[in-house]
Amino acid sequence: MDIYTIAIPQWRKAKERDIELIDITVKSGIQLFAPEASVLWAYKRGEVTDDQYTDLYLERMRTHFRRDPGAFENLLKKDGPIAVACYCTAGKFCHRHLFVTFMKELAEDNEIELKYLGEIQ
Repeated sequence: MDIYTIAIPQWRKAKERDIELIDITVKSGIQLFAPEASVLWAYKRGEVTDDQYTDLYLERMRTHFRRDPGAFENLLKKDGPIAVACYCTAGKFCHRHLFVTFMKELAEDNEIELKYLGEIQ
């Protein structure tokens, strides 16, 4: 499986390359993969550090995986490439990169090849 990251305003670039966009935002995305809204807003207000946000987000993904492994496994089984998307600007700390990290670990645990091919800009 090939996985990219992308800022939602760049969605046309994924479409041009026939890459499926997976929205993982709080407002419009797949909530199972989105950060917890209260944590996101606290982070944006400067009340949560990058390290705290990382820990909270990855723990949320582990909890969701335990409750609904099929949703994560279905992503890993996609035939074509995907791009996980949110509204954060490229090059900034962002949960879409944490999501890729989580998915890479999950793929390794299940002996599935997953290649992160970078940010589509």
